[in-house]
Amino acid sequence: MPSYAPVTALLRGIAVLEAVAAQGAASIKDLHAATGYPKATLVRLLETLIHAGYVRASGDDRPTYALTARALGLAGRFDQGRHLVAAVGPVLAEFQAAIPWPSDLAVFDRDAMVILETSRRPGVLSVSRQVGSRVPAMPTALGRAYLAFLPEAERRDCLAVLRQRTGQPKDVKRFETLLASVRAKGYAASDQENRPDIRALAAPVMEGARVVASVNVIVVAEVMAMAEVERRYARPLLAAARKMSALLTASDRR
Repeated sequence: MPSYAPVTALLRGIAVLEAVAAQGAASIKDLHAATGYPKATLVRLLETLIHAGYVRASGDDRPTYALTARALGLAGRFDQGRHLVAAVGPVLAEFQAAIPWPSDLAVFDRDAMVILETSRRPGVLSVSRQVGSRVPAMPTALGRAYLAFLPEAERRDCLAVLRQRTGQPKDVKRFETLLASVRAKGYAASDQENRPDIRALAAPVMEGARVVASVNVIVVAEVMAMAEVERRYARPLLAAARKMSALLTASDRR
């Protein structure tokens, strides 16, 4: 028998989290129907979950709510991560085998990119990244490729959280201009901005119209200029990302 009565507000919060998870993307009306809680209560609970980083809101007038990667982490980096890796694994492995440089697949989690899969081996590039490692979102190609393809309102919210938690980007308008160029090219670049010894490209992985991850290639800066990195690897990177996106979109329609 428990020693104390349960905390009602916590139970309600868990119920809302479960309802959001069950529906994928839910409106206040959907959550009211699922839980029976008053709409004002739902708004307070959702704002708390957003503040904690477990739920995100999309849209201004009638927002819908969905889980973030942080919430997915409650289940050991979450089944969706494993589903994502399983779905795109063959294409990712083919791409990684075709290039002589390390490559990562990552998802966004509140203020960083979380590595889901990597071809990196200990000692390569002197970067100790492994599955589960967190890397900065703003200065990396992985983060830029993801942020650039978010819907405008969601991207604005993500940048506000990033600035609050990391102090970056200091100039949001300038960073938005950079992200616009990423959307125009279809891929992002980071030229010694995260680490002075590496250059990187990354492309978004989409599920329908929704960005769910990004995939990169990382090259030693002293070996190759950025223009050469783009010339050699932008096209195969984009091709791999599009194949992954097609697999996810087809899987989602089944």
